[in-house]
Amino acid sequence: MQYLAVVFLCATGGAVAQSSLSGPSLGVIYDASAQAIRPVWGIPGASSAGKRIDTGFMIAAAAISPAQDYALAVSADGSLKLLIFAPAGLTIKDIHSSATPDRMVLSPSGSAAILYYNRPRGTAALQVIGGLPNAIQVGPRIDISALPHPS
Repeated sequence: MQYLAVVFLCATGGAVAQSSLSGPSLGVIYDASAQAIRPVWGIPGASSAGKRIDTGFMIAAAAISPAQDYALAVSADGSLKLLIFAPAGLTIKDIHSSATPDRMVLSPSGSAAILYYNRPRGTAALQVIGGLPNAIQVGPRIDISALPHPS
């Protein structure tokens, strides 16, 4: 009888250790007030933001890919990072852009991004990042200061 109890406890403990219970996920969002990226749990009409994803740094700005599989994030120190969300966990890569972007816009497919820089004295620039998220190619900075600006 004791043998049967030990086998049952071992099997139950192993099953609990291997399983993880989670509900449906709608993706991730950038929470500016918490300076973090958070998962969205639930279904449309009945969802809530989960706990912040631990990146090891505060996020000053972020752009989430349309497929919800990665994000471009500006850390609080101004560096640009690529956060890749995979079932195995979070991967963080540095992107060596020319400066801290003021705005980031992702293409509809999520394979490219445009970084917009608006600096003092009317200088403005763009920079294209292609090959997202796996084969990153950072293009040169393009000065667009000569273009008309909205009043």
